[in-house]
Parts: sequence; structure tokens; C-alpha cells
Amino acid sequence: MSTSEWMDEVVRKNVLELFPDFSMIDCPIASDGPTLTGLIGFSGPHMQGALGLMGGHDSLQQTAPQHIKFVAHDWVGELANRALGRIKSAMLKHGVDIQASTPVVLQGISVSVVRSEQVRTFVLKHDNRTIHLWVDYTPEPDLKPEDLTPEDPEEILDSGDLLFF
Repeated sequence: MSTSEWMDEVVRKNVLELFPDFSMIDCPIASDGPTLTGLIGFSGPHMQGALGLMGGHDSLQQTAPQHIKFVAHDWVGELANRALGRIKSAMLKHGVDIQASTPVVLQGISVSVVRSEQVRTFVLKHDNRTIHLWVDYTPEPDLKPEDLTPEDPEEILDSGDLLFF
């Protein structure tokens, strides 16, 4: 399995868990109206890059829990952070450790992302809601996901797990 196929699999599985009502479709990413974009960088010994998540105000609002006061600017940054957190946990189970930066939110910009070997794009759809996600990464040249193993797989928590000590 190539690194890009592995990244696609990791991203698809973990992002769909974050957006259970959505399906992923394969189409180009381009904004067609006012959007908010959450960007979060990551780096580690095996790869570095950034994750972007973009959506319109209504699409983002419909993904927010009903019990919180919705602030679109904060929520898109939180969604980018949650998406990368899930991806980070999955990658750690394969021995790929990354550290995330603080999310940055961009508002009122037009974004177009071109898919390539190292820029993986995903479009999430549900009814009239669309959320765009991409992962732009640069792996170490000798990275082979099938050869990687974590130091202690029993110590790695799943997304949503709590650790009491």
C-alpha cells in the first residue's frame, strides 16, 4: 500500500466517525460562497503538513452540538482540531507520531485545493450540507506504513477514551 493510499484510508475512516451523518464523495474542492476555513499544522519524525476544513456557516452550524452556543469561527477551528486528533490517534497506532499546532481560522477567502499525491482531498455531503477537508503532507522519503509499528500498541487510546490517573 502506498503512503497516499494509507493516508486516504486513515483520513476517511476517522473523519467519517467525526461526521457520522455525512458521506464522502470524490470531487474537487472549491468554495462557492462565503466560507470559514480551519487550518491546523502538524509535524513529527515521519511527516509534516497541514489539515484544512472548510464550510459555509449553515453547514458548520448543523454539525455543532445543540447544547453549545454556536460561534462559527470557533467551531471550524474545533472541527479541524478534532479531525486531526482522530487522524493522529490512528497514525500513532501505526508508529507515526505527529504533534499538532494551534488551529488558525480564515474567514471570507476563496479556497481551491488541487488533489495530488501529497494533497489528499475529501468532500463530505449530507442533504444540503457540504464540508471540504484536505490533508497536505510531506512524508519522510523512506516512509512505508506497512513497516511501521508502535512501541506499545496497548498504551494508545482510541478517540474519545478517557485516562484516569
